[in-house]
Amino acid sequence: VVTHDNASSDRGFGCKEIAAMPLDKLLGHGCISFAYQSSYKGQIVVVKKPNVNFDCAPLRVRNHQFWNLVKWAKMRVQHPYLMPILGYCDDPKQLSIVVPFQAPVHPRKFLN
Repeated sequence: VVTHDNASSDRGFGCKEIAAMPLDKLLGHGCISFAYQSSYKGQIVVVKKPNVNFDCAPLRVRNHQFWNLVKWAKMRVQHPYLMPILGYCDDPKQLSIVVPFQAPVHPRKFLN
């Protein structure tokens, strides 16, 4: 049984904590999600929420892609090229994922 309201140790934190996070600034959006700057216990984070308004792909495809992100979060996959997921909410009414904020970096930095 999945409990949506309680934070779980396997997910870092859950729906209740994410719902309380202020969505300070829209950082960007794509076909799958919106990304908002927020904060959690003094740490700057990014809250990603599904994009249900953009018409780049059928809604069912976008929802499927976002649920795949949640599945990755549940598996706690760790890889040097993947952003760690700090927490997630899998309640369909407030589906969201939280990742650390990373300041933009020019691609040339990685070429040397």
